[in-house]
Amino acid sequence: MPNILINGVKSKTGGGKSIFQTYLKMAREEDSDRKYFVLTPNFEEYSEFGNERMTIIDIPDLAKSNFLFPLLYFYYFPKLIKEFNIDAILNYGDVVIPGSTPQLYNFDWPHAAYPYGLGWNAQSIQDKAISHVKLIMFKKFLSSASIIMAQTEVMAERLRALYHLNNVEIVPNAVSLDNFKTREDRMFNLPAGYENLLYLTFYYPHKNIEVFIEIARIIKARSLPFKLITTLAPEHHPMAAKFLHDIKAQELDSIICNIGPVPMTHIASLYEQCSGLLMPTLLESFSGSYVEAMFHRRPIFTSNMEFARGVCGDAAYYFDPMNASEIVDILVGAYSDKAGVDAMVARGSAQLSTMWDWERVFSRTQQLLSNIMKA
Repeated sequence: MPNILINGVKSKTGGGKSIFQTYLKMAREEDSDRKYFVLTPNFEEYSEFGNERMTIIDIPDLAKSNFLFPLLYFYYFPKLIKEFNIDAILNYGDVVIPGSTPQLYNFDWPHAAYPYGLGWNAQSIQDKAISHVKLIMFKKFLSSASIIMAQTEVMAERLRALYHLNNVEIVPNAVSLDNFKTREDRMFNLPAGYENLLYLTFYYPHKNIEVFIEIARIIKARSLPFKLITTLAPEHHPMAAKFLHDIKAQELDSIICNIGPVPMTHIASLYEQCSGLLMPTLLESFSGSYVEAMFHRRPIFTSNMEFARGVCGDAAYYFDPMNASEIVDILVGAYSDKAGVDAMVARGSAQLSTMWDWERVFSRTQQLLSNIMKA
């Protein structure tokens, strides 16, 4: 009876949380003799996942903080591996767990794939310092990973080239449509008669939400038929609060409509009430937003970066994410060509049909876990 430690401490929001939760739901129901010991971002939220084969572990919140993450890696992980006689680790964290226990590491920390690039430089001085320490640990402990799972060929190639790795496997982010099956309809009362362009995200500096200020100025000055829909809350980050304050202070709240965080069950309804996805991100390993937009047949407008092209291919309009004028011009050009938008959406549907579903991702993950325990 193999004992598997699953690290999901950092799977707090967005796609990372969705992947982590979906894996747990499938693992707890599988026909297997495996036992799982799971570290989560929030013990109370995940306690219901526990059953006779899945134990949700509670550790102090202090050990989960960005400032004290070495405590987690050098004290709690060794302690848990010994206490529960762990045979293998499935790690959804940013950094590989040091040690000799076989480990399947799911890579989704894009800062390590693009160190000191645009997304890195968007961070505050404090966040840069934390990321720098994490990058040192990332490099130091990579050799402890038996297999590294990358979500796209782009990420796999970058990892191989940057860190001279030969143990990278491509296991794509699954097309998770469960949220649309359990949807709850909701009217968001978005502005009528406009192209409502959605950026569904929590606040992170690399999401580049600040460029919306300049985009909104141009839209307002030119009286263009666009509204920008954001889903932020001031408590996400100090800069989120500043962004929301600046919108009002600069009288741009008629262009940028912030609706606040949206529960997963309302996302399908939100996409159906929007005209497209506008995502000027600087850094991703993958993004479920691209998949969701394809599923809902909405055009994608996003950054001309290799990580975006690796997911969207020819099914998106691309722009320089730092150039607000270019972004607006691409929006104007697209929405003045309905046939072009329809063709783009059709390419998105074709791209979606090539992506993995969760059954395939889960099966491959379980196979790789078996492989590292046999090695």
